[in-house]
Amino acid sequence: MPLSEEQRRKIEENKQKALLKRQQRENGIPSPVSVAQQPPSSLGSTQSSTASSSTSSISDKAKKKMEENKRLALEKRRQKEQQRQSVVASTSKPAADFYGSKSKIPNSANTKSIHGKCLLISRERFTINISYQSNVIDIFKSSKTGSYNGQDRTWSFQIEEHDEIVAKLKPLKSSHNVHIDSLPKWVMETFTKFKARMSASTNASYVQECWNQVEPSLRDALMPFQREGVEYAFKRRGRILLADDMGLGKTVQALAITSAFKSQWPLLILCPSSMRFAWKSAVVRWVTSIPEEDINVVVSGRDNLEGSVIILSYDMLVKKQAEFYNYAQIEVVILDECHNIKGKKRFPISLVFNFYVFSDYKTARTKAVNEIVKDAKQIVMLSGTPALSRPIELYSQITLLEPKLFTFVSEFGMRYCDGRKISFGNKEIFDFKVNHSI
Repeated sequence: MPLSEEQRRKIEENKQKALLKRQQRENGIPSPVSVAQQPPSSLGSTQSSTASSSTSSISDKAKKKMEENKRLALEKRRQKEQQRQSVVASTSKPAADFYGSKSKIPNSANTKSIHGKCLLISRERFTINISYQSNVIDIFKSSKTGSYNGQDRTWSFQIEEHDEIVAKLKPLKSSHNVHIDSLPKWVMETFTKFKARMSASTNASYVQECWNQVEPSLRDALMPFQREGVEYAFKRRGRILLADDMGLGKTVQALAITSAFKSQWPLLILCPSSMRFAWKSAVVRWVTSIPEEDINVVVSGRDNLEGSVIILSYDMLVKKQAEFYNYAQIEVVILDECHNIKGKKRFPISLVFNFYVFSDYKTARTKAVNEIVKDAKQIVMLSGTPALSRPIELYSQITLLEPKLFTFVSEFGMRYCDGRKISFGNKEIFDFKVNHSI
């Protein structure tokens, strides 16, 4: 059914009103006179031409406005980019700003970080694992003992030159962002100071003098591998940990070592309770110069501490500790099954992760042994299993032989036991439960 004239007029009016309102919202242009306010006579044949002309004029103004907004946006973006580039340029030209020249002064903040680590590869040499850096290589080439391995592309040096090389590399930290992890001080002391001590005591005359003092029955009974162990103990001035397997004669070696220092006896033998009389039998058999009556096995708290050889258990030592303070200084000691002094107290701090933190590395047994043995000159420690479950158990035994080697247990634990720091509020606790580091 065709539309009437009235319907066409209404549709055209609504169309014009909608176009005017939309254009007014987009461009802020005042709306023209409404079509409804015009007299009906003016709508006839000229109505379509009027709508098309007004729509065309509005469309041109909208395009101009959009172009203007686009130009302003591009201009703002260009200004921001110029500001950013000027800031970067001002921070990346320290040579010209501070040195008054355009020479290239290295800036560690803008240089890629290079990390190197010193690793011990033998008793005499260490290596530095580090990526290529020209200044570092120049320092390596200037060293006296430096040696380059073309296959591994690594440099190695004599351990005596460690401190000098690290000191030369230290300035590169600020100038070229080169970081070097040096060897710990206790490692250096072990392989430098100990080496000096060993050289003073390894002369043939000293070792031969010790052999001459060994009980003849023991000297003749030693097998070749046992003689090597005894001689090594003499080179160590009688301070040694023998960790031979069971059945290889650790008892005979220990008596041979201590008999060389018989002038400093009484000899104190600490062992498990079940081994006290076995040790008495061994002394009677091998050290024939000592009468059996002069061997004292302490079995109760009422027994005295007299005799050339005193044998007692670790637990009895705790009870008799006070009496040892009034006794003559003990200078020669044998610690059988020395892993018994690994003593450490531990308590669980997490039932979820099931790990332990060691709160005190000295139990009553360990404290007693340390107090009695700390001033002994000769200490022979015996154990077929020095570490039963985890490396931290070696700490108490090592500190008996070398009290000044580790200042804190954390030094040993963090390097050799894969230790972790666990924070509880303002406190930090070390966890050394891991048992696979060594």
